[in-house]
Amino acid sequence: MGGISGVITFPNAYLKRGGLSIDDLNELPAALRVKIVIMQGVSWGC
Repeated sequence: MGGISGVITFPNAYLKRGGLSIDDLNELPAALRVKIVIMQGVSWGC
């Protein structure tokens, strides 16, 4: 889950390196992306 949340939280880094396609990112539902980013922030203790 940590790897996935990193890709969703910082997509530009993965897009530049080719680890993520913009089409795949756009296909992910926005509500799910928000939840993943929130979980990432909570795990960091924000």
